[in-house]
Amino acid sequence: MSDGQKPIILIIDDTPSNITLLSLSLSDLYRVIITTNGREALDLVEHEPPDLILLDIIMPDMDGFEVCRRLKDSIKTRDIPVMFVTSMYGQSNEELGLNLGAIDYIIKPFVIPVVKARIHNYIKLKQHEEKLIAAKEQAEKLAKTKARFIANMSHEIRTPMSAIIGFSQLALLKEMSADIRAYLKNIHHASTNLLGILNDILDFSKLEVGRIAIEHIPFHLNTLLDGLYSQFVDTTKRKNLVFNIEVESNVPLQLIGDTLRLHQVLSNLISNAIKFTTQGSVTLRISLQQLNLDQTQLLFCVSDTGIGLSVEDQKTLFRPFSQADDTISRRFGGTGLGLAISNDLLQLMGGQFLVTSILGLGSCFSFELMLKISPSSIEFQSTDPCARSNMIFGDPAQRLKGIRVLLVEDNLLIQQVVQGFLEPSGISLEIANNGQEALVLLNQAEFNGVLMDIHMPIMNGFEATKKIRSLSRFATLPIIALSAGITQAEQNKCKLAGMNDFIAKPIDSNQLLLTLEKWLNPSKTINSV
Repeated sequence: MSDGQKPIILIIDDTPSNITLLSLSLSDLYRVIITTNGREALDLVEHEPPDLILLDIIMPDMDGFEVCRRLKDSIKTRDIPVMFVTSMYGQSNEELGLNLGAIDYIIKPFVIPVVKARIHNYIKLKQHEEKLIAAKEQAEKLAKTKARFIANMSHEIRTPMSAIIGFSQLALLKEMSADIRAYLKNIHHASTNLLGILNDILDFSKLEVGRIAIEHIPFHLNTLLDGLYSQFVDTTKRKNLVFNIEVESNVPLQLIGDTLRLHQVLSNLISNAIKFTTQGSVTLRISLQQLNLDQTQLLFCVSDTGIGLSVEDQKTLFRPFSQADDTISRRFGGTGLGLAISNDLLQLMGGQFLVTSILGLGSCFSFELMLKISPSSIEFQSTDPCARSNMIFGDPAQRLKGIRVLLVEDNLLIQQVVQGFLEPSGISLEIANNGQEALVLLNQAEFNGVLMDIHMPIMNGFEATKKIRSLSRFATLPIIALSAGITQAEQNKCKLAGMNDFIAKPIDSNQLLLTLEKWLNPSKTINSV
């Protein structure tokens, strides 16, 4: 029913006295429609569904029970409330009517004020439900619009940020005066901080509308830890902090879970620990709590010797856009979103934070996770758990010399950034400005792999990848997505199109080289055709 219009009540009854009494009593508040047989009523409700049906049972040709049954069997009419008004009394009849889906069963002779009161209550309830449904639909529409807006803005911001971060990183490799180097370091630091804020806002928005799903895929714990070590080792060295990653010797390494979200939670904890620690150490410890045939419960602890937290401050830690106190944001910066997002992600994975902290001495953030063990193998940590912080990580750049890569990218600045990242490694790079150019180049020369942008003119990355995969000679050619659109939906579309992996913009040079090494065969170089 529309606002300002009377609700519609359909009376299905073949007794003139009942029709007259009901219509006269109800017409002041409702628009009353009358029909004297079931078949006519069924045709009528298809074209103009009423808000309520008053249905007699004893009628020629088709009784009220059959009318109700047919109404409830139809998708178009099954939600119309039906109220039986009949002279057929008895528990079995009333039970049958209610089991057919009627909302009420009134026995004649009826009392008009009682009937009117019941009708009023049902109509009022129906109006309330319609308002709730409309409000829910409006809220969902707004949430989708918000999520779409933030995703689009993220994409638009990430592309120029890729250039700022990439060029500042490349410039820092050159010889220059100390003051210019300081300026560039500040630019690089500020732009990476801005990227972190953007990531937090995007994740917070997706969590608000329930658009983050936890994946369950095989991963190797050492790969996760090596990535964390590489991510923070330089930062801790600059602050003269000791950074340790300690893993008990009996911890399984081949696991199944959401390595991306686990990395995100641990990364946030380590980043916070480093931020709030001026001297001493930051340590990630992983220990075994429980081990079964197909799953294990692990304890993750990130501890520091930083500023610590009071008991009162700990109460606000996981609230969005809040810091422990107002001076924190002024001294250390940040949006106050990181821990709130990590807390939500951890709960989605089945874990919960435990915080222990002493003001002025440091903090420890810990959580337990139950993870399945990959059936491929049950492998245990064999190296000294205290030695990980001193591990020598191999340089993939040294192992990629001679590799031929096709970059498909329409943005000139991103082309230059990728070229700057790859050339020192001895990688031979060809550039196509869109998917159509890429197909031409692939037919002219051989490549070890393709770096594929997604959003391009003429032919986008999805279409180009599908066309490449349609050719049998390119069935196993590694295709790695490069995209500023980092939503899970876009990553899934990349997989469905036939891409092997996904690198988000702004592009991290280490991730780029590690991903190329993962998918390309460094031992096999290709000469131009």
